[in-house]
Amino acid sequence: MDPEAYLKAKIKICSILKETPVDRESEKGYVFGEGFLRKIEKFGNEYYKKSKGTLSVLSRRIALILDTLYPNQEHDPVDSLKGTAYLNLKKYSGTKTSSQKDLENVTKKDKGLLKEQIDEILEPDIILCGKTRHYLGFIYGGDIQFISEDASKKVKLFHLLKAGKPKRLIIEMYHPSHRSSEEEQMKKLEEVLLKYRNSENFLF
Repeated sequence: MDPEAYLKAKIKICSILKETPVDRESEKGYVFGEGFLRKIEKFGNEYYKKSKGTLSVLSRRIALILDTLYPNQEHDPVDSLKGTAYLNLKKYSGTKTSSQKDLENVTKKDKGLLKEQIDEILEPDIILCGKTRHYLGFIYGGDIQFISEDASKKVKLFHLLKAGKPKRLIIEMYHPSHRSSEEEQMKKLEEVLLKYRNSENFLF
């Protein structure tokens, strides 16, 4: 979102999104980070805290992740979001939404590029998925190891392995636009992360 803030982040978090959003005001396409920073400059942090859009939901989820992993520190949702990255599985705009089959084909086709972006460019410690973990399987295959889930199986944790050893944490939740209660999602996320933080699997 903010490249300089991402480079300085103590824990690097990357959100995996399905596709590039369409920006009708831009001739060159939509850049989430630039659009986000423009709105923050124009409206202030409170704009996103009150909004229900994708970035607003992500900001609250990311702040909760950081609050749970680092309970002695407070993390403002918008400032936390600034220090994260996002990656679009589908690299071209067009339709507003894509079918699962379309995204599967795109991920298989661009597997090498996506892996390079994650492993060599972004190098996140945590990969945050909104019903996109499925597609990572086409990139990493058997290197994704299930760890735990909440009682309702709505929030799940995985490790991404490198040479057989845990390298990154993957968090799978509902997509930010899902009609389920975000408050319930947040409770489940906190529950799973607390259990993870106190386990022998904890990476941080």
